[in-house]
Amino acid sequence: MALADGRRLHLRLTEPGDAEALQRFVRGLSEQSSHHRFFATVHELTPRMLERFTRITDPLEFAVVALASDLAGQPIVGTGRALRGGVDRVEFAVTIADAWQNAGLGGVLLAQILDIARERGIARVEGEVLADNDRMLHLARKLGFTVSADPDEASLRRLAIELAHV
Repeated sequence: MALADGRRLHLRLTEPGDAEALQRFVRGLSEQSSHHRFFATVHELTPRMLERFTRITDPLEFAVVALASDLAGQPIVGTGRALRGGVDRVEFAVTIADAWQNAGLGGVLLAQILDIARERGIARVEGEVLADNDRMLHLARKLGFTVSADPDEASLRRLAIELAHV
């Protein structure tokens, strides 16, 4: 697939062999991008985090990677994850490499998360976003998420969308 700026990429579910590429991706994030994803500056995933992100066994959990088709070795340039948040709901997270931001990749990954969630019978997708993450808040609203203040933490916003099943 191609983004609006012409850069080509390939989306797929993560695989156990993605651990090293995922670690390189996280190491390459700017402080702001890391903070928006982890709510702290993280530039190294622990072995336990890498295991959890690449060896998914829960049928309600999944992760998608965006690989740059035009670059040697097809490095990871974006990730989207869904973690079990309850019996029929998941919590999502999306992270985009700095050089690939503002090209529509976040929307592509979040739409992919919603599509997979629907296919797996998940009723609700939720997330937490820092209140200053204007791009993600705008994208979430555009895709139909409700945005509300977190009653316990003023710096967070809660996102939620109910998925229709037909």
